[in-house]
Amino acid sequence: MKDIISIDLEVQHIIIFGNRKKDTFGNTIRAIKKKWPDVSERHLHVFEMLDSNTQEELPDWNQIGRDVFSPPPFYHNVPIREHTELPKLLAKVLNDLIARSNITANNLFIDLTNGTKTWSELVYLTCTLMQLHNLFRVKVTSKYFNTPYSQVPLEEIDIIEEPTLERYQLKELSRSVFSEYIFFLEEGYKFTEWLDHKSKLKISASSLKKDLRALFVHFIQGNHTDCIVHSGKVLELILGQIIEFLENFFPSGVWGKITKNTKGRELGKKAEVLSQASREFESCLSKSTYSNNNLVSQEDAKRMIPILPIGYYCKALSRIRNFSAHSGDRNHLLQSEIDARQMIHGILYILGKLQECEVFE
Repeated sequence: MKDIISIDLEVQHIIIFGNRKKDTFGNTIRAIKKKWPDVSERHLHVFEMLDSNTQEELPDWNQIGRDVFSPPPFYHNVPIREHTELPKLLAKVLNDLIARSNITANNLFIDLTNGTKTWSELVYLTCTLMQLHNLFRVKVTSKYFNTPYSQVPLEEIDIIEEPTLERYQLKELSRSVFSEYIFFLEEGYKFTEWLDHKSKLKISASSLKKDLRALFVHFIQGNHTDCIVHSGKVLELILGQIIEFLENFFPSGVWGKITKNTKGRELGKKAEVLSQASREFESCLSKSTYSNNNLVSQEDAKRMIPILPIGYYCKALSRIRNFSAHSGDRNHLLQSEIDARQMIHGILYILGKLQECEVFE
């Protein structure tokens, strides 16, 4: 991505959401002028969400722009009556500016500071697809968060660029299907929310979120071996927590028999431990073989049903991981895109089954 701060401009079109917080909006306008002080002509395109359910008086965004910019900007109001209109209106405004007004992408500057999370996500996705790279957020020093925008020193306000995918990266992403990428992020987000608010598992939600993003970045960039190895580490972490949790379900001393000859930190060892625990649960679930000698109750075994396949599944995934982590003249046969995708799907499957298993809440 080129440095948008260094762009020499004569005309600047600013796409911004009409924030009801006047100071956030005002600081954004001031930050824009600070970074690009010598622009001769500015256009301010403000998206305004109309809300008939509130009597709250809206800031005069036009006046804020006129107070900060000199000469005053051309003001363009884009009213939004329903949230469902936002995708179509945003695309229409951008298309009209580029196609009808003969404006280049270099003249378009899109703010992600103001507006809702949905707005930011939609703008980012739209601009990525349209190859518009001048996206930014405004950072204000924390001690000035509650200070009126006109009283915040300019040196305490900065513009932070938001990187977007280049066309060649987008091509790589499209090979994995963009909906797959969105699905992966959503499933990871749901699981980390579950970890934070419901789960008894001792896994750092923030660290896991970073790991999930990192392994998918490897996948997008075509680094399939790195994706597989990174996925293996994530699986090791998750299985380790499941195993630690399951020790409480077995009588004292019995767990040692289950883990006999399978102790170790490797993914394959942990998968084998979980497989043996699953065999015990399955034995308890079978009416024909159930007896008082079983190590857990049938009721406990029933509660474990969602995770019964995990150990067996991970034994197969560990084979893919082991071949990718070591050199060999035929190891490349388990280092392909389909192998990396299988590791990712395996993680998503396990995250989903853990959330279905009530014992972890």
